[in-house]
Amino acid sequence: MALAHTDSFHTEAFGEAENSNLSKQALVKHKIIYEQPLNERIRGWLRLEHLFQCVTHRMNGLSSWDSRIALEGIVKILDFVSRNDLKPDLIKDLETHIQTLKQWQKIPQVDTERLQQLLDKLLMIKNAVIALEGTFAAVLNQHHLLSSVRQRSGIPGGTCQFDLPAYYYWSRKRSKQRQHDLQEWLNAFEPLREANALNLYLTRQNVQASQEIAAEGFFQSKPETQKPCQMIRVILSEDSPCYPEISGSKHRFNLRFFEHQQLRDKPVQTIKNIPFELHCCGFM
Repeated sequence: MALAHTDSFHTEAFGEAENSNLSKQALVKHKIIYEQPLNERIRGWLRLEHLFQCVTHRMNGLSSWDSRIALEGIVKILDFVSRNDLKPDLIKDLETHIQTLKQWQKIPQVDTERLQQLLDKLLMIKNAVIALEGTFAAVLNQHHLLSSVRQRSGIPGGTCQFDLPAYYYWSRKRSKQRQHDLQEWLNAFEPLREANALNLYLTRQNVQASQEIAAEGFFQSKPETQKPCQMIRVILSEDSPCYPEISGSKHRFNLRFFEHQQLRDKPVQTIKNIPFELHCCGFM
């Protein structure tokens, strides 16, 4: 397995949360990417990435409903972090990437300057995670408003104005004030967000790519790699009539392609031959 597009490494890809997926989007313009984690650790990192993306998308909205959705996303991140001991696993993953990139420095024709920039970024982020005391964003556990929303969020409609008048009061503040508050709360997760974005970026870039065909909507494979595959990515054109359901483990996986006649009806496996691009991703 090799890094995809090693001639275009740049540290800017690891700046803002929304930039963590720019390279993959540029490579597959007008296509749809379906991702499937093949172990629990990657599953957790992808869920965390999803939560950060939801908050980032909504936090700059002007309406009170945008702010409510963003705040409730932050509460979900806080709940996720509280339920999982993320630091040891994240540090281990970053260290794996660091050791692999150090090996890459010994390969001729590698752009050592850009590789060193990436290594410096990894080391900086890893040290920031190590330096944190306690869990990520521990200070937010003592925040009264966030705690109140967190306690009520499991109840359908549980954050109505009569249930949480303080929350309703906050949601009626001017948009600039709400955006400022949301950014301050989100910043408490910045070491985690940045580390997770870079971790997933490198995992996705460590790819074995191939063009495949699912005969009558079915495909089965065993990754031909020395190291276990961490994630499967299936790339289809935007106008594809089907979507994949992926199952399996790091050693073997199956793809079944389904199509809807009507959204209200149960999908059925297609009998068509479906061309697609397959990425088997893992640690370098």
